[in-house]
Amino acid sequence: MELIVRGQNVPISAALEAHSRERIERAVRLFEPRIERVVLVFVDLDGPRKGLGQACKAFVALASGDTLVQESRDRDFYTALSHVAHRVRHQLLRLHERAAKPDYARASPLEVA
Repeated sequence: MELIVRGQNVPISAALEAHSRERIERAVRLFEPRIERVVLVFVDLDGPRKGLGQACKAFVALASGDTLVQESRDRDFYTALSHVAHRVRHQLLRLHERAAKPDYARASPLEVA
């Protein structure tokens, strides 16, 4: 799994990059074989005003060709990252559960067990 951490209108500190890598790797650990790439983008929406303009966006490219996108805004990047990591994990769990369920709507009458 490739993990890319970028900043848009904001420099990324070494501490934030290390924390981001640890947090995302922990969140997607169970699904790592199904993930090709994760791109985290940190954006300072307010500039120097320091309001609720800190955002973290995650783009998760799956091996199936699908892309998951999550975004969170908060007062600091670390909290926004935590929310995004939680949401990405939850979304991956839901996809896994849906894939595990048989699709009864598509089953023909002859396939019913």
